[in-house]
Amino acid sequence: MKKNKYALDSAAKKDIYPEGAQAFRAQIEPFLAKWQKKHPGEKPVFFHIGEPSELPPKIVLDEAEKIYHKRSKPDFSYQPVTGTLAIREAVAGHLDRSGVCFDPVTADQIIVSGPGKLTFNAVGLALRKPNLIVALLSPTYPGNAAAAMKAYSLSTSQTQRHGLVGIPVREENNWRPDPDELTQILDKTKPNLLILCNPQNPTGGAFDKKTVQPLIKYLQKHPEAIVLEDGMYHKFVYDKDQYVSLASIEEIKDQVIFGDGASKDLRFTGARISWLRFPNALAEIKDAVAMQLNDLVSCAPSAECAALIPGLSEKGDRDIDQMIKTYKHKKDLIVKAFNQIGLTCNSPIGAFYLMVRAPKGISGSKLAEFAAQAAGVTLLPTVYFGASIDNQGKPVVADIYGKPLFDPKVADKYVRVSYVGDIKKMLMGVKRLGEALKKI
Repeated sequence: MKKNKYALDSAAKKDIYPEGAQAFRAQIEPFLAKWQKKHPGEKPVFFHIGEPSELPPKIVLDEAEKIYHKRSKPDFSYQPVTGTLAIREAVAGHLDRSGVCFDPVTADQIIVSGPGKLTFNAVGLALRKPNLIVALLSPTYPGNAAAAMKAYSLSTSQTQRHGLVGIPVREENNWRPDPDELTQILDKTKPNLLILCNPQNPTGGAFDKKTVQPLIKYLQKHPEAIVLEDGMYHKFVYDKDQYVSLASIEEIKDQVIFGDGASKDLRFTGARISWLRFPNALAEIKDAVAMQLNDLVSCAPSAECAALIPGLSEKGDRDIDQMIKTYKHKKDLIVKAFNQIGLTCNSPIGAFYLMVRAPKGISGSKLAEFAAQAAGVTLLPTVYFGASIDNQGKPVVADIYGKPLFDPKVADKYVRVSYVGDIKKMLMGVKRLGEALKKI
C-alpha cells in the first residue's frame, strides 16, 4: 500500500482528534502534515480543542484513587437514572453557591447523567412535538443545534412552519444580541423553545442585564415557552457585572432549565458527566427527560460521580476560582498576542474562546489552512457553528427560511480560538503564525 505523503505523525494525530468539528479534522490534517514534513521535531500548537488541558482538582483525583482501590460495589453498580442522592445533593450545593438559579436548588430538582450533548438531546426528545419553533444563538454550538433538531423533527403539516430560528450575536455588540433585533425576532417567529448557550461557545459573549430584557418580556407574554440554558461556562466569567444567568431572573425562573457539567470548570472531561436543574414548575418535564435518559443511557458513570463529589464542595469552589484567575491571565495574553500580529479580536466576557478576524480578502477557512501549513497552528473556522453547506449545496443547519442558521458571509470572517492549552506554547504558536503572515 502506498504511504500517504502527507500523513500526520501519531503524536499530532492523537492531539488533533479530541473535540472539534469532525469535518475540520479531515480538512486540516493534510495542511498540518505538510508543515510537519518541513519542521521535523517541532510540535504543532492546537487552538481548536475546546476542553481544559489541566488535570481535575486534586481532591477529585484523590477520591477517585480511593474508590478504584477500595472497589466498593455500590460505586460500580447501576444507579438511579437521575443519579444518586449524594451526587445530586453535591450538584445542588454547587449551583446554589454559584448563584445561577433564583430559587434555592434542591437535590430533587437535579438530574445527573452522561455527556452534555446526550443530556441536551434528551431534553429535545422530551419536548418534541409538531410545528415547534426553536430559537438558537447564531453562531451556535453544534450540540445545541442537535438538541434543537431532536425537538422539532416530528412530521408537520405543509401549512405550518417548524424548525430553527437564529438570534444573531455580533462583534460590535461584544457578541451579544441587539435588544431591538432580538425583540423583532421573538415577536415575529414566536419560538416555543429557546436553547441558549450563556456564556457562549464559540464567541465568549454573555447575556447582561440589558440584553435579557426582551427575553423577559417575551417569556412573560408566553408562559408556555421554555428555555434550556447551556451554562457549561458559567464559572468562566471575567467580569461578573457583564453576565447574568437566565435561571437567576425572578420573572422567568419557572421557565428555565439550567444545564452544566464536569468537563469545563472541574476539568473532569473524560468522565462525561453533566446535569440539569429543573424548577419545580417543570417537574413533569424533568420526569419526561429522565424517561428519555433511561432509554438512551442507564445512568451516569457511578464511580466517577462518587469521585466528583468533593470537587463540588466549597473546597472545590476555591480550586475553580483559582483556575478562573489563570484563564483570565491566559485570555489577556492571547488577545494581546493576536492583535499584535494583526489578527484582531475582542476580549470576551466569558468561556475560553476568541472570535479572531481573518485578514481582509481571506476567509476563515483559508486562514485555518494557511495557519496549519505555514505555522503548524490549528484554528477552527466558524463556519462549523451553523454556516456549513453539505455536498448538495444545502445548509447543514437550516433555519425556518431554509437559510443557514449562521450567515456564511459573517462566518467567513472569523476563526474560533480556544485558549485552553499551555500559555507558553500558545504564545509561541501565535508568534509562528505572525511570522508566517509577514511573508505574505
